[in-house]
Amino acid sequence: MDKLKKIILLFFISIGIQLVSGQCKINLSGVPCVGNSLTFSNNSSGSSGIEWNFNNEGVSFQTTAAFVFNSPGFKTVYLKVNYPSIPSCFDTITFEVFPLPEIKSKLTTADSQCI
Repeated sequence: MDKLKKIILLFFISIGIQLVSGQCKINLSGVPCVGNSLTFSNNSSGSSGIEWNFNNEGVSFQTTAAFVFNSPGFKTVYLKVNYPSIPSCFDTITFEVFPLPEIKSKLTTADSQCI
């Protein structure tokens, strides 16, 4: 009987881990350029707490969070979702934040057009 209890317990633990890992996924919306606001959301439900870490440049504890990166390069965003009775789940996303394009203009005083 003791062996049966262990098997049942392992079964419920594995179901819980599968459910959590299926619910913890980062969704990113916005154009990843320096200075643009990006929105991060996740599809978890029933959580007791959420923690976002934006490449060690900022944190948020909101379900849906907005963040602005002020420098270009590859960024990694971490998500941790806590649940009251099952293990926490984690997800990460890595993407590139692009610099704003340089706008070069060559105007002379002889140009008489409005821009």
